[in-house]
Amino acid sequence: MREGDMFRKNDEYKNAIASYRKSLEQDSSLTDAHLGIGFCQIELMDFADAEITYGKLLVREPRNERALYRLGQLHLNRQSYPAAVDYLRQALSVNPGFADSHYQLGLAHGSMKNYQESIKEFRAATEINPGFVDAWYTMGNILTRLKQRGKALEVYSRVLQLDPKHMMALYMSGDCYYSLGKYKQAARMFERTLGVNFGFTAAHTSLKKSREKLAEAEGG
Repeated sequence: MREGDMFRKNDEYKNAIASYRKSLEQDSSLTDAHLGIGFCQIELMDFADAEITYGKLLVREPRNERALYRLGQLHLNRQSYPAAVDYLRQALSVNPGFADSHYQLGLAHGSMKNYQESIKEFRAATEINPGFVDAWYTMGNILTRLKQRGKALEVYSRVLQLDPKHMMALYMSGDCYYSLGKYKQAARMFERTLGVNFGFTAAHTSLKKSREKLAEAEGG
């Protein structure tokens, strides 16, 4: 097991699988070896084999949270969203306090345009882990898509409290301000975006439009 774990930590996934399988030859009940093989198969994009590996483990341990979570991730990557939702809900029934299961479930719901369910799961993730930047940011994007820009700005501000140089949170904040007609704040956000990545073409374009709107307002 230790050798397999070492290979896995060094991203040597094929060697890790071979090592875990040797361990299983000695003791087929080693749960961590099965989980390790499945993890490596996912990293190698061998989704079909990973599904078989986790499926066999769940026959013996139907409430194995990590296997259920990984199957949810696997189906999310395969864009099999209803299956992802099913497995992630099962994982959460075992451990409702795992923030990443809520986050992955939010992604699955969002991909199916179940936006309210998506927001609910992202909020759950951030309640468990207030520093979960990706959950905050993705929630902001859903709120923007729903044209709830005031709420989106509140969420993006949480992202920027955690990561002041989060380029896309800066840019999306600017986009929200622009849509709300707050061109000065929009321009400031686009300027900050370019401070992070001056080569971001969309930010240059948006900054130009914001400045044009400000000039129109001053001229009027």
